[in-house]
Amino acid sequence: MLRSMSLSMSLLLLFSTACRDPGTLDTADTDVTPDNSDADNDGHDAIVDCDDNDATINPDAAELCDGIDNDCSGTIDDNATDASTWYADSDGDGFGGDTTESACESPDGYVAEDGDCDDSDAAYNPSATEDDCSDPNDYNCDGSVGFADADGDGFAACEECDDSEAAVNPSATEACDDIDNNCDGAVDEAGATGETLWYADTDGDGFGDADTSQSACAAPDGYVADATDCNDASDAALPGGSELCDELDNDCDGTVDNGASDAPTWYGDGDGDGAGDPAATQQSCTQPDGTVSAGDDCDDGDATSFPGGTEVCDEADNNCDGTSDEGVTTTFYLDDDGDGAGEDANTVATCALPDGYAASGGDCNDDDAAIKPGATEVCDDVDNDCNTLTDDEDSGLDLSTGQAWHADVDGDGFGDSSATTLACAQPDGLIADEQDCDDGAADVNPDAIEQWYDGVDSDCSGGSDNDQDGDGEDADFTGGGDCEDTVASLIDNCELGSGGDGPGSITNSDELVNDYAAVISAASAGTDEVTVDSTTGFAEGDELMIIQHQGDGAGVYEFARIASISGSTFTLTAPLVNDYATDEPATSQVVRVPNYTTLTVGAGASIVSPPWDGSTGGVVAFRAQDAALIEGSVYVSMQGFQGVPRGNTNNHPGDQGEGTGGAPVRAREANGNGGGGGERNGCECCWGGAGGGGGHASAGTVGTDGGNACQKGGFGGEAVGNPEQSLIFFGGAGAQGGADEDGHGSGGANGGGIVFIGAAELTVTGSIEASGQNGQKEYNFAGCGSGGGGGGAGGAIYLEVGDADLGAGLITALGGPGGDEGGNCGTRGGGASDGRITVDATGSLSGTTSPALVEL
Repeated sequence: MLRSMSLSMSLLLLFSTACRDPGTLDTADTDVTPDNSDADNDGHDAIVDCDDNDATINPDAAELCDGIDNDCSGTIDDNATDASTWYADSDGDGFGGDTTESACESPDGYVAEDGDCDDSDAAYNPSATEDDCSDPNDYNCDGSVGFADADGDGFAACEECDDSEAAVNPSATEACDDIDNNCDGAVDEAGATGETLWYADTDGDGFGDADTSQSACAAPDGYVADATDCNDASDAALPGGSELCDELDNDCDGTVDNGASDAPTWYGDGDGDGAGDPAATQQSCTQPDGTVSAGDDCDDGDATSFPGGTEVCDEADNNCDGTSDEGVTTTFYLDDDGDGAGEDANTVATCALPDGYAASGGDCNDDDAAIKPGATEVCDDVDNDCNTLTDDEDSGLDLSTGQAWHADVDGDGFGDSSATTLACAQPDGLIADEQDCDDGAADVNPDAIEQWYDGVDSDCSGGSDNDQDGDGEDADFTGGGDCEDTVASLIDNCELGSGGDGPGSITNSDELVNDYAAVISAASAGTDEVTVDSTTGFAEGDELMIIQHQGDGAGVYEFARIASISGSTFTLTAPLVNDYATDEPATSQVVRVPNYTTLTVGAGASIVSPPWDGSTGGVVAFRAQDAALIEGSVYVSMQGFQGVPRGNTNNHPGDQGEGTGGAPVRAREANGNGGGGGERNGCECCWGGAGGGGGHASAGTVGTDGGNACQKGGFGGEAVGNPEQSLIFFGGAGAQGGADEDGHGSGGANGGGIVFIGAAELTVTGSIEASGQNGQKEYNFAGCGSGGGGGGAGGAIYLEVGDADLGAGLITALGGPGGDEGGNCGTRGGGASDGRITVDATGSLSGTTSPALVEL
């Protein structure tokens, strides 16, 4: 009705517009004419089409629930063709009754669900619960009530699962019929009547295991009706299966691998050569005894014939290639003269050497047994050795009657014995001489002058280049044991000298056995030259002790031997090991070391050194190849570094003692191992500080201070060296004490010198002394006292011996005490250190020394 009203109003509006009097139109309408166009081509012009831009909208269109006036009725969604049916819900239980209305949206009081059997009571609707079997009302509108027993089985409908079937109720027996007979919610559960016995099919091959079964109405998962599987663990084993070589009974016939379809073929090997007879076959999963896998033997009765065999000369086909003895025959050569070499032109190929044939050819004259390859070539105008050359010079030692000729590459007229060519005539460039020992050097030959110790046998004498005197012992500096390699009769242990000075006998006191020279030019390690201030007393072959006393490197020393003397330079037989400096304050000297066969220092006699004078002296050193007996004395006490004597200058500090630091200066500090001077710095009161003691094995002690703070004692000299005396030193000198106001500063004391003795046997019944001097006592003048002088340190004694008896306390290297005279007002000088006594004995050793010796 609404749709028809809307359409009438639209037509009325259209007609009223169409019938309007043009004379009554306002200005805006004067240009309007009826629009008969159809822009959207839907068959309706714009006059009746309410949306001429959309072909789906026109008076003939079907109205839809889309919020659009599809049919141009003037009303949206009226009588829409896709409108829903709605059901009146009078009791508000969400379910409608029989009263309906069609609309796009739910009208008030209407719902989408129907089926309410009593729309006046909300308790009745399809979702209501019926749980009271005594209530006769059909609340859920399903046409039945819970208390009813429609099938007459004695159970109300609410107590069973199917009230239309009397055989279905809670007391019924479950049967295999796809029905829940006993209403327990399960269909055909275990125990149902009519169950079937099913068998496990674990391997899924469709055949079950008779030992694993289960009863059920239908086959459980993994079970089948068949019970004939013989191996339910493998789907490759089943009744009717194909037997294979897999150690399974694939066809369930009770046997394993019998008649397997994949069984290999085996071939009989009657001769045991590993190749089978192709005519003797059998199939089996495992290899039968006496069979092999390949049937390619060409003769199964001969173990030497098989594929790949080695062909030998036996008229058999050993390698089964269809031919016999191919490639294994030997070529033999006709040998008419029976010399073992045949003719190359006459051969035969066979397995064994025929009579009259030889295994090798190459014979250039088969009528002469003396002519053949390898024969000795002789000078006879015949090719004896069949090398196509006659009397050939390049045949080497095959040539027995030719002369030996030698190369002379360096052209010195002497040939090389190792480069020999035998020839019947002299070849060009070769000579007959064979005396050259180095054919690459023209200055090396039997006529050359030998240059010793250069590693070259210049005169080809064949002897050692390090044995100049030819006594069979190389020079010591080349690693041999000859200390005097210019005199054949002088061969001995180098540690004990050459013995070149013969037996020594000291019968007088204060005898000098050494010569001394100052090193005046620095000598570096590796050089073999030493330049000195004088060569007087020195000769070729003499042994030297080279020692540096002061400066950097003080204490280094070594022994060397003079090879030659030129001017003021000694050339040594071996390069120096150490560096020796001469720059201020360094001082070095060389000392000639006598090499005795034996030495005796008689009772009352003595060997001494001149005192160290700042450049030479202070050292006694000698060797004896046999025994050295010291009945008298070896004396170098106070012959080392020198102390400064008493001064006579009023009120002055003392001078240092001489030490490794060089010459003394006026200072309180130590001078290397020399003591420091006592101070006197103008203080009131009359005495000065005492001088410090010299140092050696330990530091010297500090001199005593004077009466005032400005009158300090000098420091003690430093400790130097080590017990092994790899470095060797004079004892440090004591320092001068400070002078009192009237002068007369007390003098410092001298240190001990150095003694070195090498002997196969050393016996001491006299003395060996290298002690320091006592410091001068303080000097008292006109009632005032000077500082006392420091003591001098003991020197160094080094004994390199075989057997030694040193006596008891006969060998000394003691430090001197500082000067002191009790009761005076002066101060006491510092005490000095003891020196060192070291013994390197390879045999027996007895005796004591002061200080105690260090045994290496």
